[in-house]
Amino acid sequence: MKKTPFQRWLYSLMLLTLASCGGDGPSGPPVPAEVLVTPSLDTLTVTGGTVRFSAQALNKKGKVLTGNPITWSSSRPEVAEIEGTGLATAVGPGVTQVRATVGGVVGRASLTVALEPANLEVVAGDGQTGHVGKVLTELLQVRVTDGAGVPIQGVTVAFEVLQGGGFVFPGVPTTGADGVAKAQWTLGVDANEPQRVGTTVAGMADEFQATAIWLPPRVTTTSLQNGRLTLEYEVFLEATGGTGSSYAWSISDGSLPTGVALSSAGEL
Repeated sequence: MKKTPFQRWLYSLMLLTLASCGGDGPSGPPVPAEVLVTPSLDTLTVTGGTVRFSAQALNKKGKVLTGNPITWSSSRPEVAEIEGTGLATAVGPGVTQVRATVGGVVGRASLTVALEPANLEVVAGDGQTGHVGKVLTELLQVRVTDGAGVPIQGVTVAFEVLQGGGFVFPGVPTTGADGVAKAQWTLGVDANEPQRVGTTVAGMADEFQATAIWLPPRVTTTSLQNGRLTLEYEVFLEATGGTGSSYAWSISDGSLPTGVALSSAGEL
C-alpha cells in the first residue's frame, strides 16, 4: 500500500529515534540488584590449595539474570589469588574478601587461609655432646611445614625432656617466618643416664638425643688459712667436676709443713 507523506515522515522519525538509542533493542544487559557469591565462606589449609567460587546476578525479584560478564578480584592477593573463572588459590595465611562484580554491583565472600602443620622436621641441635648440668651450645631447632612443604609461622611446638632430668626453655616456643621453633637444652646431672628430648606438634613427634659427660675435676679451694705451731689446724679442701663424689686427694708436688697431714678425703 502506498504511504502518505505523513506516514513516510512518521516512519522516518521512528528510524531516527531507534538510531539515537543505539539499535532496535535495549542498550545492554539489565543491571542486577544483587550479586550472590557461593560459597559465601570457605577455608583452605594448604599453600596452593584451590576452591572455585560462582556468582549469580539477580534482579529485584530474585530472578537470575544471564549474559552479564563477571569480574573477579581478591582484596588480599598475598592471601589468595583468583582467576577470571572464579578459581581461588591459597598463597599465604590470612583472610581475604573474594569479590564478584557484575554491572557495577559487587557480591562478596570470605576466604580464610589457615595453613595446617603436615610435617615436623629436626633441623639442628641433635646428637650434641655437653657437660652434665650445662646448657648445650647449639639450640634445638625444628621446622613445621604444610602439605606443600611451605614453612608455617606462628605454630606452637612443645619440647619436653623424656630422659636425663635436664630441662628445656622455652618449653612451648612458636615458629618464626621460616617455620622454625627453637629451644635451649640444659642437660641432666648424671652422665650415666641417656639424655633425650621429645618435640610434638599437631599429633606429629620427633626426638633429640645428646651425650652428657662429666666436667673435668677442678680444685675450688684457692687459698689456705695460716696455722700456728702447737695449735690444732683443720681445713677441708673442695673440688668440682668428675662424678661429683668420692674424690681422692693427694700431694702432686712439693711437701706439707711438719706436723700437717692430708687425708685422701681432702682433710688437712
